[in-house]
Amino acid sequence: MEKTFISHNEQETAAVAEKFAEISKRGDVWALSGKLGAGTSVFARAFMKKMTGA
Repeated sequence: MEKTFISHNEQETAAVAEKFAEISKRGDVWALSGKLGAGTSVFARAFMKKMTGA
């Protein structure tokens, strides 16, 4: 299944990542793709922060 999410700033990207973290469970696999500057690092940081409670 493929889904596309479009955000307009880092805050929106982080909010989407946090929602993904809330529904994720051990063993889930998510793939991110995007050109340089697309926000994949912002997404990954927010996702990991939410998952670890950091």
